[in-house]
Amino acid sequence: MVTLVSAVEALALVDLPESHFWDQKSRLSGGAAVAKIACALANAEGGEFAVGIEDRSAATGIDRWVGSPSRKTATSSISRS
Repeated sequence: MVTLVSAVEALALVDLPESHFWDQKSRLSGGAAVAKIACALANAEGGEFAVGIEDRSAATGIDRWVGSPSRKTATSSISRS
């Protein structure tokens, strides 16, 4: 599911620490990486993840939020990989 979020929500998401119930993936993550985390969360106690948040070593704060310009771009970049 692709969800539109506000700037305030985006900042809150990039600040969340990764855990057993929350993960963040780069917009450039391939379909295999997204499928792996989706399966891991489904096989555990559940959880959520976002695609479009860069690693903490790449940027800080809201600059980590890259996202995708459209739903079509988001889904096609994941399914291509």
